[in-house]
Amino acid sequence: MVKQWPISARDEVILRDLEVPYVGRSRNIPKLVYWRKPAEGWIKLNVDGSCRGNPGNCGGGGVIRDMLGNFKGAFSSYFGQGTNNEAELKALIAGVSLCKELGFNQLNIESDSTLVVSWLSSRKCTAWYLWDYWDELLTLLREVHFTITHQFREGNTAADFLARRGEEGNSITFLEFNSLAKELKGMLRMDKAGLPQLRRLT
Repeated sequence: MVKQWPISARDEVILRDLEVPYVGRSRNIPKLVYWRKPAEGWIKLNVDGSCRGNPGNCGGGGVIRDMLGNFKGAFSSYFGQGTNNEAELKALIAGVSLCKELGFNQLNIESDSTLVVSWLSSRKCTAWYLWDYWDELLTLLREVHFTITHQFREGNTAADFLARRGEEGNSITFLEFNSLAKELKGMLRMDKAGLPQLRRLT
């Protein structure tokens, strides 16, 4: 049996040289996550769903920015009772709808839901109970040029903030930067300035 105890990096070297068995230290390796501006002529739509329980109270949120990182619009939506995947899909529907209302039809979409990104990339939703929402989304996207990519939660903080407000029962559309909460303004300014968020990996 190998006993575990905290050891320093120097001790690790000595133990390895002496061929003494030991359990290495667990390290949290931080990763820098950036929000990237879209290419010229494109709009970036970041979306997120939030669900308290699964199923449970759920909502969604999203933010729209241009190639300079300038704010163009945002939303929080309350969806009532549902599942986490339902919240993610409804948030995407709400985000694309708002983009079309604002006249944007070239979209770089980012979501931190690997499942929804996979569905849209393959054009196939595998959850039969969401097919009505799926059909609605595909209809919305018919006249839109879009890409969809996965973004880590740390690079999707603004959409996450708005989704949590939606989950709490708030349904509101924001079209003016000055109407946003102070915390959200700070997140958007950090993104625009190209400042990273830290993601800790084990």
